[in-house]
Amino acid sequence: MQTEDRFTPEARQPLVFVIEDDDIQRRGLSRFLKREGFNVREFADGESALKDAGSGSAGPDLVVCDYKLPGRNGLEVMKEMRAGRGTAFILISAYLTDELNAEARTAGFSSALEKPVSLELLLKKCRAAMSAG
Repeated sequence: MQTEDRFTPEARQPLVFVIEDDDIQRRGLSRFLKREGFNVREFADGESALKDAGSGSAGPDLVVCDYKLPGRNGLEVMKEMRAGRGTAFILISAYLTDELNAEARTAGFSSALEKPVSLELLLKKCRAAMSAG
């Protein structure tokens, strides 16, 4: 008589890209998200994140992206990274205006948060974005 294999692998930790050019903010956001159970990759600019996402490795489940970045801004990074993927995006900005918020929503960001970001609100938005996606 054969026994059924009941082993079920642990669920994969969601992969989050944190794209933020400010080292202190990037590290702080990353540490917080790691403590909350996310697998996090950090990037200081959009180009590095785009290269990683296109490298053939598993793409991110969620991207938390600053608006003002060296080179491309957060909206431009999102538009290129999103092509063909079911990735969720959250924009963060110290310069969040009603216009930028509307542009981010139109572009496909699930949320736009103003810096300094409330970590509790960020966590809530991350979970909501991933469950919706």
